[in-house]
Amino acid sequence: MNQTDTLLTYDQWCQLFKKHLKKTIKHKVYRFLYGAALFLILAVPPIAMIIHWIIVGY
Repeated sequence: MNQTDTLLTYDQWCQLFKKHLKKTIKHKVYRFLYGAALFLILAVPPIAMIIHWIIVGY
């Protein structure tokens, strides 16, 4: 059985927390940009085609 509970000094904890926070923020930004790109690829062309059809009429 591995013992993963170790005592950290406050400075070590701060460093670990900052590293984890940066990783979490990067992951959330990546997921948001991925979702935004996917939305743009899937939703914008049909909407643009409908708007073009309404404006031009064919």
